[in-house]
Amino acid sequence: MKRELIYSSIVYRKEMALNFAIYVLVGFFLLYITNNFLHNKFLSLLILIAVVVPVFFIKLIMKRFTREAFIDLQEFAFSITIKNQFNNKEEASLKFNCDEINTYNIQIPAGRFSTLILNLKNGKSVEYSFPTEKQNAEQINTEELINMFQGMVKNYNNNKPVKEQIVFAPSFMASSKGLICITLMVILLIVAVFIHILYQAKTLPVTLFLGFALIVQLFFLEHPF
Repeated sequence: MKRELIYSSIVYRKEMALNFAIYVLVGFFLLYITNNFLHNKFLSLLILIAVVVPVFFIKLIMKRFTREAFIDLQEFAFSITIKNQFNNKEEASLKFNCDEINTYNIQIPAGRFSTLILNLKNGKSVEYSFPTEKQNAEQINTEELINMFQGMVKNYNNNKPVKEQIVFAPSFMASSKGLICITLMVILLIVAVFIHILYQAKTLPVTLFLGFALIVQLFFLEHPF
């Protein structure tokens, strides 16, 4: 395999998810306060709109957490340099040799990006999320980038005994244990719905429906038919 210099982009997925989760939690906390203490329906409506509106601007939000990535893919090693496109400052630069990698995993959360997870032999784990859509014309297609990485792993494994090869490890939710976990969550959620119906039949929390929708989405993402 010849050396390849690749231009792509990376999304700080966990940081984006954490910020969004905090935003939603604060929004629902304020909604609870206005509903139960201030009793102001108009203010409650405004807060609810403020919580929902960011969903329609997810692409703009993703750009805030997206960085340029310069990848040097060699025969049995690769390095990633991450730069902030707004100020052109280097934020991170790491190199990985194939003999440092124990297992790897590729996920496609919600179809917006492909996530490469490296589990290193030193016990550490590294995650990189590449947007499915190109951020500009010069960037490599993410699917092609993933295929090139897998090609490097395949070439490395062909030259190593089985015990020293890099293994593809499915994510927890895509495994049999993950399927059991999802099933238990669905059962617990159904039990919660029935308990609520028994004691407060007139009302059913929206959060229960949202939780059920989230679990179903997770199931179909990790266990496609």
